[in-house]
Formats: sequence, structure tokens, C-alpha cells
Amino acid sequence: MTESEKFDLILSKIQDVKEELQDVKQRVTGVELHIENVTDKNIQLIAENFVELTNKLNQAIPVADK
Repeated sequence: MTESEKFDLILSKIQDVKEELQDVKQRVTGVELHIENVTDKNIQLIAENFVELTNKLNQAIPVADK
């Protein structure tokens, strides 16, 4: 194998790594968007419902004491 062939092989491998890295970047972006659009919204809904449940509990406690 000549030096030129070795160099071409290395360049080919580097190009393969770049393509795989691009795929990984796209997947990470997809995960970030999912977290932002779905998970964050669901956490917000849970927090809002928790506040409502706390308010209902606080209203029920005085009634239970009577």
C-alpha cells in the first residue's frame, strides 16, 4: 500500500466519521426538541395541577376540623 493509498483511506475514514457525527447531531437536535415540546410541557402541567390540589387540600382542612 502506497503512501497515497494510505492517505486516501484515512480521508475516507474521516469522511465516514463526519457523516456519522452529522447523524448524531440530528438525533440530538430531535431529542432536544422533544424535551422542549413534550417533557417541559408535561412537567408544567403536573406543577399546575399540584398547585390546584394543594389549594383544594387547604380548603378541605378547615372543613375537616369542624
